[in-house]
Amino acid sequence: MAFLEQFSDEERELLISLPYRAGLWVSSVDDTGGAKADYEELDELESIVVEKASGMFESAFVHEVMAETCTRQQDWKKWAEGLDAVPNDCKKAIAIISGKLAEKDIDAFRANVMSISLSVAKAFREFDDGASMPVKLFTQIRLFLEAVMRFLKRDKSYDTESVLNISYEEDVALSMLSKALHDV
Repeated sequence: MAFLEQFSDEERELLISLPYRAGLWVSSVDDTGGAKADYEELDELESIVVEKASGMFESAFVHEVMAETCTRQQDWKKWAEGLDAVPNDCKKAIAIISGKLAEKDIDAFRANVMSISLSVAKAFREFDDGASMPVKLFTQIRLFLEAVMRFLKRDKSYDTESVLNISYEEDVALSMLSKALHDV
């Protein structure tokens, strides 16, 4: 815990819990899909945390955070409380690490929280095939425009179809998280 030792117990708790809490918060903002969606998103979140705990990162700090997040599975239920505070907790976390860590570590922490949250949002296809024709048309136009933008940027890493797995509420939540992680 070399990096985490420089933080108070309260700060450490916030930093370690935030990757899990952010993913859980994104999952909780949308009740489309019912229990099946909740189960798939929670399963995805748990898988991501476990996978990331043993993965390699550009930042040793993020690796340490994820290893602790995974190790503390007994606390996950407690961390599921008060999820409405997650956007504000993101701001607090960035403020806490900003004075103590290198910019690459801060950027890696932001990217990690967003990556986990995005993966959770993509875990269950929430687009309603029974949606009205205007909603379907708008979605198809949005998919087409995103595909064109990715093509122009030569970005092949993005799957336009995955947009259908992210509900409007989850998209708003992801935007809020991104803003909170960058508004310091």
